[in-house]
Amino acid sequence: RLRPDAIHIAKPQPINGLAGVLAALAGAALYVDCDDYEAGANRFSGAWQRQIVAQWEDRLPRMARAVSVNTHFLYDRYRALGIADRQLRYIPNGDDPRYRQPAAVQVAALRDALGLTGRPTVVYLGAMSAVAHGVNLLLDAFALVLRRIPTARLLMVGDGDDRPALMERAAALGIGDAVVWAGRVAAAAAPAYLALGDCSVDPVEDTPAAAARSPLKIVESLANGVPVVTGAVGDRREMLGDEAGVIVAPGVSGALAEGMTTLLTDTVLRATLGHGARARAEAYHWDRLARDWLTLYQ
Repeated sequence: RLRPDAIHIAKPQPINGLAGVLAALAGAALYVDCDDYEAGANRFSGAWQRQIVAQWEDRLPRMARAVSVNTHFLYDRYRALGIADRQLRYIPNGDDPRYRQPAAVQVAALRDALGLTGRPTVVYLGAMSAVAHGVNLLLDAFALVLRRIPTARLLMVGDGDDRPALMERAAALGIGDAVVWAGRVAAAAAPAYLALGDCSVDPVEDTPAAAARSPLKIVESLANGVPVVTGAVGDRREMLGDEAGVIVAPGVSGALAEGMTTLLTDTVLRATLGHGARARAEAYHWDRLARDWLTLYQ
């Protein structure tokens, strides 16, 4: 109803997409942002739902003046669907430059409140989803970590539909007492929770949906100087380089466990990678990425 000069649709899904089509018919320049592969990642109650989402994901970007994507997987996918390079912009997820490590006294108080003082700690910050975010893989891997480091703790920050089932899985694995479920926290509090970790973790299976995702949890961890353990899927190796974390074989609990164990036990490597993480974070500051967004509209 605002009759905009341009409309940028976030996610090419039916309701969002219909709004974009109507605005375009009214004269607005249509832009589409694709930051996921929803047809390959979401739960659907029927095949017909998946087909509808897939149709919008495939067709709406081809109607747009230009398309923004946040992974090379999506860039290649839409180029294969006929969208020209000049209409595509690769712009990864970013963070605010003010996203900095919180005060030490705040972190110490939070660590004590969560019972993590003196405990080697792995942090997972994100959705509690067994389908989209590989949290089952993480729990299996952490059970292996505990065999070598019985004092270790896994701090789970976030919420989601799968949380009750994941808590049951942790109990069945015998690691219930070693997993701290912090629940959903405000975005402003996320740096303090990340700072509790000797490392953070992005558990991932080798799937198209995972390759299509630009993990915000990695960007936030880099900004906070916390090294990351993740699988070699999609853009993750590019995000970390050789200096900001440990890349392991995806979908393999033993490999993920080995990566976490390495960072929990090697203090020199952990410090080196933490320093590298802050350096890598510079590439993901929004004040820099905003210039890339501007070229899309120009």
